[in-house]
Amino acid sequence: GGDRDPEILARLSTAYALAAQAQIDSGATGESIRSLSAAALETAQRAGELESRDLNAKLAIADALRLSGDKGEARTVLEEARAMSFSRTAEFFRIDSRLSAAEAGGGLENGLRSAKQAAELEPDGVPYLLLLARAERAAGDGADAHVALETILANHPDHPVATQLLAELEAVDAAV
Repeated sequence: GGDRDPEILARLSTAYALAAQAQIDSGATGESIRSLSAAALETAQRAGELESRDLNAKLAIADALRLSGDKGEARTVLEEARAMSFSRTAEFFRIDSRLSAAEAGGGLENGLRSAKQAAELEPDGVPYLLLLARAERAAGDGADAHVALETILANHPDHPVATQLLAELEAVDAAV
């Protein structure tokens, strides 16, 4: 079953982590984020126990550790993943971007380089484009953030997060 498949467990962990991050990005706090983060970590660790050399399990563990606040261990695990062949995936760079921001005290502009690499590797990947738009906005580059959001909306015209972020950017532009 799926509870013994490291690939399925790593993907499930990533889903928990993305859900927790989405809540964090929307300004939420509380038990739901802690619960999702804990589920991400537990599921990722199970994947790693089943297959210690699985890249996706390593990435899921690093992301879950980041969400749990253990930035040092998250960086160690991410560097272990970097040493593996074929490690330079969009998911690797998404996690590196978020971890770099966390290590710098939360400023997402500190993860801009990795966010760009993630979006270059998966140019239609909504999570990577949203991350890129947020990082570019944090770095003060609203024009490039606008491009990333328009790319999402071209394929997903009703995407609620992209629509909201674009409205926020346009409100800032109108105020200037």
